[in-house]
Amino acid sequence: VDSRARASQIVRFGRVILAAKGFPMRPLRFGLFLPQAGLSFEEVCARAAMAERVGFDSVWLVDHFWARGLADLDHLECWTLMSALAART
Repeated sequence: VDSRARASQIVRFGRVILAAKGFPMRPLRFGLFLPQAGLSFEEVCARAAMAERVGFDSVWLVDHFWARGLADLDHLECWTLMSALAART
């Protein structure tokens, strides 16, 4: 198969695949940034579940206990929160 024919195979099984020097690249994935400052555990779980339902591949959290401009808000610790989300999604 020549390189032009390979490069023309853009959509396969609903995923975008690009050809670079004859080798297909990994499919494009999307993640949702979900800053947890000021949110309860139930709110974070609901948002993560919604992200999963609509097709996001991952959820990203903040790993700091302080958010600029939001110093007075409660902030869930990210490693424990990730573990809890993994058990529920």
